Amino acid sequence: MFVHRNVANLALAHDPNFAAALLFAVENLQVEHIIVVGHYGCGGIQAVLSPETSDAIGQWLQPVRALLNEPRASHVCEPDHLCERNVAAQIEALATNPVILRRWREGPSLTLHGWVYGIGDGLLKQVCPARAGPASHERPSSTTASPP
Repeated sequence: MFVHRNVANLALAHDPNFAAALLFAVENLQVEHIIVVGHYGCGGIQAVLSPETSDAIGQWLQPVRALLNEPRASHVCEPDHLCERNVAAQIEALATNPVILRRWREGPSLTLHGWVYGIGDGLLKQVCPARAGPASHERPSSTTASPP
């Protein structure tokens, strides 16, 4: 297992720390699954729903704040839904990342997963279909699972 963490789980291709971790995991470690795991009660999500700031955290969270302005964002202002939508957005970003696309061209040996963890109950929820290639969408699960 190889873990990379940052505030609000952002998968920003232009972030050198994230880009280096992703490249190492995909090309050197040959990981077969990348899992973006958000969690309910996330401080980054709470910050997005608070008045906007121009400090470092305010700038970092701009991609999440942008989700509030999407046409389909009618109920994104609810923290749990924004948390879920953010995880799905990070999976979308990963699916267009050159490192991921290069690996997929080699064969479907890498799958992206988007989950949210309930700190209070320990349950995981799949929030978007798993992706095993540029056009691959497995069926989303409507159930939750207990942690191993």
